[in-house]
Amino acid sequence: MISDFAGVFLSHSANEIIYLSFAEYYKQTTLEL
Repeated sequence: MISDFAGVFLSHSANEIIYLSFAEYYKQTTLEL
């Protein structure tokens, strides 16, 4: 049960990091236009 919680937490953190990285990349590309 603890491992399941850790897996969900880690996957959520990974998705959040990917989203933030994509947001930063999107802002940089739009500023260059």
